[in-house]
Amino acid sequence: VFPRMATLRVLVLRGNSLDDNCTRLLAQGLSGCKQIQSLDLSDNRISDNGLDVLIRSLPTSVDTLYLAMNDITLARHVLLLRFKVLNIR
Repeated sequence: VFPRMATLRVLVLRGNSLDDNCTRLLAQGLSGCKQIQSLDLSDNRISDNGLDVLIRSLPTSVDTLYLAMNDITLARHVLLLRFKVLNIR
């Protein structure tokens, strides 16, 4: 958990070569950030497996998720429907 970031609202981690293992750690860390609304993980190396973990672990306050330019197929991601804004191109 990121204790000093409890009021974090927007996090941009675009282009950081994050993979599924990083996504797991990120999801754990963001679990206490109950006010976060927007997460940009575009241009990384996240696959369907990492996305599964992320979606199940993100606080419900997240309503905007940017995932463009990752390794996501969306074959099994009905849970993505919860987001008001979703960019996966």
